[in-house]
Amino acid sequence: MEIAANYIKNFFIGRTNEFFYCICLDSQLKVVFPALISEGTIKETAETKRGRA
Repeated sequence: MEIAANYIKNFFIGRTNEFFYCICLDSQLKVVFPALISEGTIKETAETKRGRA
């Protein structure tokens, strides 16, 4: 879990808004790519399981 936290932490350093990422993995649990799903305000980002709200 610490490895995952260190990986994703770099995506948020210096950012002031909320971001929602999906980290896509292969069958060996290696990162294929990080997908930015949405970006919101400093308090929230809107996302539903069917797409952006």
